[in-house]
Amino acid sequence: LVNFDENLYDEYKKFKTIVHQMQFDVVEYNKRINHIEQEKLNLNEEIQALQHEKKNLLIQLQLLQNRLTSDATSNLTKMEDTIQLNSSRQLPQVYRCAFERHLLSCPINGDKQDEEMEINHDFEQKAFEDNIHELNILSLDQKDLLDLIVRTMTKINSNLNGSKKLDLVPLITYTSILHPKNDERDRLLKTLFNLYKNPSYNQRQVVLHAFLCFAKQSGPLRVHAELLPQCWENISNKIDERRCLVAETCGILTPHLPVNLFV
Repeated sequence: LVNFDENLYDEYKKFKTIVHQMQFDVVEYNKRINHIEQEKLNLNEEIQALQHEKKNLLIQLQLLQNRLTSDATSNLTKMEDTIQLNSSRQLPQVYRCAFERHLLSCPINGDKQDEEMEINHDFEQKAFEDNIHELNILSLDQKDLLDLIVRTMTKINSNLNGSKKLDLVPLITYTSILHPKNDERDRLLKTLFNLYKNPSYNQRQVVLHAFLCFAKQSGPLRVHAELLPQCWENISNKIDERRCLVAETCGILTPHLPVNLFV
């Protein structure tokens, strides 16, 4: 018969129980580690999104600081600074008579030409007043520069046709990224979507690259809040090329959207 040591057996059972408990603890620790790693991955993605938002906030803060420092000087510029073009000097009688004779000798070509001349004169007068006003309120502040770019691009875009409009795309994209006002950014992105009524393949490629640039520079939060709504507005457009642009835009923006949208 083998000698049976009860104390040794009890100690063996204790060790066996401890080993089982340690194995169970190892499994639980592995589960917790995997869970923490997943949380870490999600937090890293959230940190990247917040860093993009922080960058945009710092840009807006810098714009506001520059605005505060420049207000003192920009407010000094008033409309009375306009160059006075009307002269108080009297025209000599000889030149006055010659001018009147020349004026009377001009042929009259009918009411239609007079109307066209009046329209052109009104347009020229308005352009003159607008440009004088822009020069009077000219400021070196970055926000004022962005506002000036928006106003100027709107005028230029209405006067351009065909491929010439593509030259505006980088400037529109840059301004839509940096402009601090939500409504102006929305207006600029809308301009990109509506740049062409029937955008060709090459024209769509340029616009798509503009959206991709906006997504990379602005971050997932702004892509979701500002760029996607433009897609939803155009998704039911009657023009095939416009709907194609929406589909292509959604495709390139998918990797740049917030992670929680896919959960």
